[in-house]
Amino acid sequence: MAMRGVRFGLTAGAALVLLSAGAARMTLHAAPRQAATALSPEEAVIAIKPLQLAASDVPPGYALGAITVDTPVSDALRQSVAGADPYAALGSLTAEGTQACSVQGVMPPAAAPLTDAQLTICVMADQPSAQNVVAGTARAIDPAGGTLTQETAPPDLTLGDGQANVWRLVQTDSNGRTSTAFDLRWSRGQVAFELRAQARAGKEDQSGTNDLGRSIDGGEAMRPPVALGAPTVVAPVTEQQRLYATLNSQTAIVPASAAPSRLYTNTIQLPAEAVLTSNNPTATLHLLDETFRRAVYANEVFRTPDRQLLYGQRVTVDADAPGAGAELMNPSSDGFFFHGEADDSPTPNGTQADTELTPPLQLGDGTRAFKTLISYPDPRNNFVTFTLRWTHGPAVLQARIGAAASKNQQLSDLVPWAQQVEQTYQASALPDVSRLLSAPASVARFGRPLAPIAWPPAAALPAVAEAPRSRLWRAARTWRRIT
Repeated sequence: MAMRGVRFGLTAGAALVLLSAGAARMTLHAAPRQAATALSPEEAVIAIKPLQLAASDVPPGYALGAITVDTPVSDALRQSVAGADPYAALGSLTAEGTQACSVQGVMPPAAAPLTDAQLTICVMADQPSAQNVVAGTARAIDPAGGTLTQETAPPDLTLGDGQANVWRLVQTDSNGRTSTAFDLRWSRGQVAFELRAQARAGKEDQSGTNDLGRSIDGGEAMRPPVALGAPTVVAPVTEQQRLYATLNSQTAIVPASAAPSRLYTNTIQLPAEAVLTSNNPTATLHLLDETFRRAVYANEVFRTPDRQLLYGQRVTVDADAPGAGAELMNPSSDGFFFHGEADDSPTPNGTQADTELTPPLQLGDGTRAFKTLISYPDPRNNFVTFTLRWTHGPAVLQARIGAAASKNQQLSDLVPWAQQVEQTYQASALPDVSRLLSAPASVARFGRPLAPIAWPPAAALPAVAEAPRSRLWRAARTWRRIT
């Protein structure tokens, strides 16, 4: 059987953000200081886990889609695409009380009055903050160039704590076609629910959205109320620092114009995403916040036009060098490629085996090499990935190459790509961040070891490159699939 395609796998969870390369530039501004005792999004998101939709929460025929995570940092990045100051946006979202949100797609059947829907569940700081979301004064709806109008909800629409509000959003595309969506909001305690649904042509009224909201809220009524307590884990960075790290991590990504093949995916993952999608969220929280002390990682994959050869890059920014050292010593290859079907879905029944190898070259503070073999019942589908992982202070870099086992790729074939990844890093903003964290004066400047590091705002960092704004463009479309 001929190989139809190849894909990649990430052992740390699903990716949060899709990005695209570009040349426009973003101005970074000073950020306000966040209290070190604040509950981090990666801990707050655990409260959302029991609230996730089950098949019984939606009407017959409706299907549930994948779950992603929205945090104040991801929202701030999305707003920056439209020209907003990302730090100011983050400050506003934090002041509104947003802790963490999940976003889940809901696919209606063909006979439904809706064509698409998504449910956003946000854990807010307190009940008044959640009620502000319902009123539209917090987490305001972006009309995205359309017309937004609040409508009167029917008297019998009683959801959650009793109040529900609905808005109509009418948009016109470049071909002159008009579409109508409805945004329904309600709350339960300190949890705010937002159901965005696209109305089918000819059925542009709120009833379909309201009926779906009733069904969803009926399931939520059976779940225990959410009550956030004090942090059990000290976050390794503040959210302002995480935003700063995310923006600057993009300067270390190899641009598509310089890559060895076509861009396939470019993603960012914040720890909250990995925690929510983990089978053991609490253990993942402790691993990421206490052992790896991770701020963010960016992952990039390129694929040849014949879909047979892939190159991968990952840039991880941790709070300090010990966290990066722990990531370096992770016994897993932490990322691999695998055989895929024509629609890019993974070929089933693959078995993973990792083997550590002797690195063909030494990079940064330390280097490890891995071979990952994915074996299938049909050996013609077997797939091999070679990985090099190395650190520079708090930064962890990975370079990967993958192909069918029959292609007989070797670890030495990865060396030119790894060298390009290293060169891109050296020309980026991250070495400046690394030197600040690794300098002898860092203990006095940033606080005692093991305390959350108070990275200076971007404006205080001389000669630090800026992240390209257009790298964030596809992120804006991904976070809000229905606009």
